[in-house]
Amino acid sequence: LYEIGLTPNRTDAFGHIGCARDILAVHNLTRKKIKLKIPNIEFKVDNNDLPFSISIDKPKICKRYCAITLQNIEVKESPSWLKQKLISIGVKPINNIVDITNFVLFETGNPLHAFDYDKIDSKSITVGNQPKFSKFTKLTGDNIDLHSDDLLIYDKKNPLCLAGVIGGKSSSISNKTKNIFLEAAFFAPNSIRSTSKRHAIITDSSYRFERGVDIDNCLYALKRASSLIKMITGANISSDIYDYNKFKDDHVNIVSFSHSRFTKLLGHEIDINKIKDILIDLGFEIVSKKSISEIKLKVPTYRYDVTREVDVFEEILRIYGYNNIPSSNKISFPLNLNSDTFKNFDLKNKVSSSLCNSGFFEIKNNSLNSYELLNKIHKQDNLVKILNASSNDLNVLRNNLFIGGLQSIKYNLNRQNKNLRFFEFGNSYYLKNNSYCQSMKLALFLCGDSYSESWNQKIYQMDNFWAKGFVMKLFGHANINPSAFIKDDIFWGKYLSYKLSDKEIVSIKNIPINILSLFGIKQNVVFVDFNWDIFVHQSSNNNIKFSPIPKFPKVRRDLSLLVDKDILFEDLRNEAFNSSKKILKDVVIFDSFYSKELGDKKSYALGFIFQDSSMTLTDEVVNLQIKKIFSNLKDKFKVQLRDGELV
Repeated sequence: LYEIGLTPNRTDAFGHIGCARDILAVHNLTRKKIKLKIPNIEFKVDNNDLPFSISIDKPKICKRYCAITLQNIEVKESPSWLKQKLISIGVKPINNIVDITNFVLFETGNPLHAFDYDKIDSKSITVGNQPKFSKFTKLTGDNIDLHSDDLLIYDKKNPLCLAGVIGGKSSSISNKTKNIFLEAAFFAPNSIRSTSKRHAIITDSSYRFERGVDIDNCLYALKRASSLIKMITGANISSDIYDYNKFKDDHVNIVSFSHSRFTKLLGHEIDINKIKDILIDLGFEIVSKKSISEIKLKVPTYRYDVTREVDVFEEILRIYGYNNIPSSNKISFPLNLNSDTFKNFDLKNKVSSSLCNSGFFEIKNNSLNSYELLNKIHKQDNLVKILNASSNDLNVLRNNLFIGGLQSIKYNLNRQNKNLRFFEFGNSYYLKNNSYCQSMKLALFLCGDSYSESWNQKIYQMDNFWAKGFVMKLFGHANINPSAFIKDDIFWGKYLSYKLSDKEIVSIKNIPINILSLFGIKQNVVFVDFNWDIFVHQSSNNNIKFSPIPKFPKVRRDLSLLVDKDILFEDLRNEAFNSSKKILKDVVIFDSFYSKELGDKKSYALGFIFQDSSMTLTDEVVNLQIKKIFSNLKDKFKVQLRDGELV
């Protein structure tokens, strides 16, 4: 028993003959040489009673077309042996004609299609695009709207078949059918793929055509099916074979093979004669030799996926067996990483560890988003669209990370996980001046409460201030001084950003309710967006310096100040440090107060902490510093003491 793991690129193995060819190559490596036995065909034209004419309007899409007619068909149930073979591979028997075309499809890998000859108008068909037809009725009876790029097989009145995809109702085989027109063809994979995706129709035929079938096997498949129909139904073959193969030579692919290059890449030498045996068993033909180890190979037409020398390497190793290659006791590789790459890698690890230690979980989301969803959030014209997208939900590249984050939050909230902290590293993609661009981002998401419920701990909802705390922590890890940047604080408490010139390094914002409602999220979500490339560029790799704990005590002074509403604590803090650069160590805010009675003012209670590493501070020195700080704050920000005076 052989268990076959088939990958989508192996179109030659979509038929039993292709699988047998591989088994033969493996068998011949270690056992007595055998040959591949392909069913013999006893093919003979009985008469020319059913003539027809064919026109190929799209030779670049239909590169080969073979056809024949058969008369005196009796459509009925297939013999037991045929039904049993189809059932054994999961195919439902229908009638003898359809069953034979399916049997040959799975035997050879080449799709066929049978038309009712008597339903073809004027016994003439055309293969091409036909804009005059707008509707097509499938075998199932459903109608579809045709596209101008759809390849059709049609007569003067109707489209008979959506080429390579599905047959039409108007020419379908029925129990009354007496004469048939049988085709086997090669259609360009990209055309069939587009049609199949456009109309969301996937059939055994389209699955093979869109990956590439054997152009040189169309005639064999047609003869094989015709012979079986004649044998089973007693029909007559009533025309010569029509064989349009003008572009056949275009598919002959010549590939060079070097035994020395193969050995160098593999790190192990395989005997050249064994390699030649493997290639010949797989159908490759040696067409010329420069030396014993330098040869040119003609790739068989059923190996649509072999186009390069390395593909030939893979073929040899696949049959020889990767497990038969001895393990190496060493590994060598070039290391081309520059200092910026190391800096990025090191900082990324440091930031990830810090966030994980702060209760964050890393998430990884799809880089593809929905065009419709992105435009519901904000109309955009710089999106990178995907050609032939697999679905409407995944048809553009993401230009931000917050949609994936919101989807992760929604998934968790629906499963009663309410307190969430996520982070994600990923690229965003966009169009700029008709060029494709990408930039690395770091996104943080906070939702729910700061801690789980507890009897001895106060619970806070995570908001922008919590997010800012994490941002300041990451600035610290990167040795970045946030005061060096321009800060925007729009709608205080709702949006905060740090900029360098006109480039935003990080922004903190509450995601609007209308956007959250699109995801069915009812909790507040804070989104932090880092422009990672700029963040890394601004970071410093300065070594950590150690200084001992000072021997002398700290001294603290508190001030309760009235300030204008638009003045931020950070502005006051920066000015305090400008006023006392030597002994002021920290400024903290321990209370803030707003009321109607204060009007356009607010109250801040600030603590100023002083310390000198060389001496004990006296009240005289500290009082002098606190007066200087207050004086400068008063001059610059018009602050006032709430009570009393500084003496």
